[in-house]
Amino acid sequence: MSSGGDPRDRPLPRGVSFWEESYAGHEAGWFFGSEPSSLARRVLHFYRSMKIPTAGRLLDLGCGEGRDVLFFASLGFDVDGVEGSPTAVERARESVAGAGYRCPILLEDLASFAMDAEYDVVFANNSIQFVGPAALDVLGRIRQRTRPGGWNAIGMFTREMADWKRDADVYHLEPRELKFLYRDWNLLEYGESIIFSPRRGEHRSFAHLIARKPQSG
Repeated sequence: MSSGGDPRDRPLPRGVSFWEESYAGHEAGWFFGSEPSSLARRVLHFYRSMKIPTAGRLLDLGCGEGRDVLFFASLGFDVDGVEGSPTAVERARESVAGAGYRCPILLEDLASFAMDAEYDVVFANNSIQFVGPAALDVLGRIRQRTRPGGWNAIGMFTREMADWKRDADVYHLEPRELKFLYRDWNLLEYGESIIFSPRRGEHRSFAHLIARKPQSG
């Protein structure tokens, strides 16, 4: 795995311009707040209810400013963060260092990021859709690089509340498409929802999934 280098030394990956502008233009503080995402909290819920130790290697793919990286690191996971926005990478690295954790935060294009390691958990919340047509390839690599018995937690846009034909750079799932892609895994939680975004003044529709890879087969 590459070290990520200086975030300012690389051109912006495809699909990241919106987020770079959003993070860079935001006043001091967390763009999404400092609390862990609801999807991250749901992962913890299943770990606790199934009495599984919160340990192992975890990849946060599209980690933003690192709020979930910090959350998972505080639980005992060995966390790698990957993000395409240079501003977000800088902030995440500062937050991780300030909290005393050693979590590499890599500046990478999610569409082409080479997962050269296997993970116990791959977490990708509200990120994969921004690689556009490469989204299904990314999901395929995630599934392959998850260890047997490991977990995936995914949150992505759906087509229900989107003019998706005009937004070719963002991938929108068909209804139940994400569930179908994980039909051979042990499904722990799946849902589709509609949420109003005050920032954008519009509704967005999402699918989220938490699934566990079979131990064999």
